[in-house]
Amino acid sequence: MVEPMSSNPRTDRLPRLGLIGGMSWRSTADYYAQINEISETRCGAHHNAALMIDSLEFAPLLEAGGRGAWHEVEAEFIAAGRRLQAAGCVAVGLTAVTAHRCHEAVAAALSIPVPHIFDAAAAELAAENILRVGLLGTSRTLAAPFLLDRMAGQAAREILRPDADMQGRLDALIFERLTQGIVDDDGRAVMDSAIAALRSDGAEAIVLACTELPLLLRPDHTAAGIIDAAALHASFLYDTAMDAQS
Repeated sequence: MVEPMSSNPRTDRLPRLGLIGGMSWRSTADYYAQINEISETRCGAHHNAALMIDSLEFAPLLEAGGRGAWHEVEAEFIAAGRRLQAAGCVAVGLTAVTAHRCHEAVAAALSIPVPHIFDAAAAELAAENILRVGLLGTSRTLAAPFLLDRMAGQAAREILRPDADMQGRLDALIFERLTQGIVDDDGRAVMDSAIAALRSDGAEAIVLACTELPLLLRPDHTAAGIIDAAALHASFLYDTAMDAQS
């Protein structure tokens, strides 16, 4: 028999975090898992996070972004953010890096915080005093100067990107394999080659600026100066939601 829940001011009024997901659903599932793991680590067993997910269909968003119709993508994100805010969420997160091309519009449309994935990564780089960083992500992300400027931060750190050939290989890896659940050693080999090339160009650390690339991580990657932007973002989102309670 399940015991009645005890009254606990902290858990009874746990602030609800909203996630705009589906880009891809696999990386959204990873966000869900990581945020709940953070909650259990900090609050104890069975204290999973209070979450709402508005999961969008990825295919039409990819198609609109591919033809440069970012206003259509933006409208979908704003509508999802407003639904989550209306449902009582105290903060909203975009669970894809490329989606942050629309971050400014989403944040302006809502009256609750929308933590930016690159702010969390930039804070980590600042803490480590890293001034030359390599970025791995989709061409759509790495072609957006306002996103790169956010990563550069006030330290004006140098941002290194893959060359055109490697970027093509990464795009194929992400869109044709990882977003479809194909995670294997061939994919890791592509990512490792991209990491090695950026290191040979002088990168002091590598930021995975794509929410699918961490699916390829092995334990030794983190020890080797690989920064998982999505993991930092998940922690940032959790902290923002909990801060709203105080």
